[in-house]
Amino acid sequence: MTLRSRIVTILITALLLVAMALPVAAANLITNGEFDNGTDGWRMQMQSGAICTFDVVQDAGMSGANAAKMTIRRGGQLHWHVECMTFFEMEKDKTYQLSFMAKAAKDRQITVMIQRDFSPYTPYVEEKIDITTEPKMYTITWVSEADDPNTRLNFGLGGNSNDVWWDNVSIVEVGADGAAPVAEVEEVVEVEEEAAVAEVEEPVAEKPAKKMNTALIIAGVVAVLALLLLGKK
Repeated sequence: MTLRSRIVTILITALLLVAMALPVAAANLITNGEFDNGTDGWRMQMQSGAICTFDVVQDAGMSGANAAKMTIRRGGQLHWHVECMTFFEMEKDKTYQLSFMAKAAKDRQITVMIQRDFSPYTPYVEEKIDITTEPKMYTITWVSEADDPNTRLNFGLGGNSNDVWWDNVSIVEVGADGAAPVAEVEEVVEVEEEAAVAEVEEPVAEKPAKKMNTALIIAGVVAVLALLLLGKK
């Protein structure tokens, strides 16, 4: 092998080290979280005389071109009288993070549930979240207690007749590679389930950054040396 061939090999190796060091975004388990495909994958239901329409609208001031809007004419008495839901696969003992952006016509409360999609519809997670007229990101982190191939993510919007918008919905697995990414916004409101908080250790998130920095330094040094040798040739 010639000197030039060896240098090219070194450069390729350096590039591979850089590629391996770059963080990989966790896969979103929600298939239409930005509503770019309309209401595909989402389902609305009403109970006890509630009246609501579910649409995808533009220019809502959310994360992208489209956002979901629930126009609530009659909210009923309880949160489950107006619901909008989508589905994902969940595995036992894994840690997940839900994040979404939401706002309302007037300050109000919504109920967010991760639950079974069959009777008695037992929730794995149930959180009441106060949303305002300003769009904000909200997150919920939990540890799964069951294997459920058709887990329901359910927004309970009943018991109130103020319209709700939401967008940028994602559920990602949080593992040893660090915390799941959350969209960059001015304010992030953390809603942590107590049981999940105890099982997620914050220092883990520092490991990928250290690994990436070390690999990038090594790759940079190798690349510089290779270029110097190539220049001498």
